[in-house]
Amino acid sequence: MRAWLAVPVFAALGACVPEVEPRNPYDPETPAAQQASGTLRGRVSLRAPGDLSLIRIDVGAHKVGVPIDGDGSFAVGDVEPGVHELRLYDTAEPVRFRARQLPALTVRAGAEVDLGTLDLDLVAGRVVGHVDLLDDRGSRVPPRGGIQIELRDARPAEGGPRYSASQLTSATGDYALEDVPAGSYELVATLEAHVRARPAAAGRPDEAEPRTSRPAIRSTCL
Repeated sequence: MRAWLAVPVFAALGACVPEVEPRNPYDPETPAAQQASGTLRGRVSLRAPGDLSLIRIDVGAHKVGVPIDGDGSFAVGDVEPGVHELRLYDTAEPVRFRARQLPALTVRAGAEVDLGTLDLDLVAGRVVGHVDLLDDRGSRVPPRGGIQIELRDARPAEGGPRYSASQLTSATGDYALEDVPAGSYELVATLEAHVRARPAAAGRPDEAEPRTSRPAIRSTCL
């Protein structure tokens, strides 16, 4: 009779024991807010001269506008465990580098994630145009090639490298500069053409004198 009574007593006691919620900060079953945070590390590399101090990092909606170090390295701490989107972007005006996203980045409790080197590409365009040559009266003269076209950064970053690109025009006076970063530029066209007269003929020594022609230049940028 006693043994028969003990069974329901123990069963009743067992049913009253509450389930203990996991509290280990490194246990994936622990609520995310109580888990140990993670860290994201990496380095940003720019594909062209640029100001690294203007690059920012967002990790989800919790870490926004995190700056990077002068050498391009970064460490974002206190990242909540879970799956996040990381975004790198340029805050310069105008924007010179394309934003980059890592859409499904997994951060585990207490872990440090090394993202390695992340490259940012240029937001590039092209500058095309045509050069007209004008004589002293302002009339067009036949086009020619070999005119030096130079594109110079009008507002270089303080202490940073100055962007420039150059090209010689085609035989028809055309030019096209490719992969030009967004920005403000000066366009300079230069030509120094020294035209020498034909050798002197008998009785006409004046034709042996060299002459220098410096036509005016008009550049049309499309």
